[in-house]
Amino acid sequence: DRFFSEYTERVNDERKPPKPVFNKTIFFPKGPVNSPVYLRDTLSVRKKIKGPACIVDRNSTLIIDPGFRAEVHESGMMVLQNFC
Repeated sequence: DRFFSEYTERVNDERKPPKPVFNKTIFFPKGPVNSPVYLRDTLSVRKKIKGPACIVDRNSTLIIDPGFRAEVHESGMMVLQNFC
């Protein structure tokens, strides 16, 4: 059944952790950290990125500090939370 295969593929894709495109050294107050860099367009709703990390798109760069997590909200906004 075509619908079922497309549905399970989409659900399985939503469960996969996002993949960074490369790593980059980011300088934080406690020193440099080799951090993953993600493309914003590849992150679906409810995807979570744990800091330290970086999310980039054409217009902005979002640096996620260690101890924070970013989640893609249903509205498309990135929501950062401190989880320390």
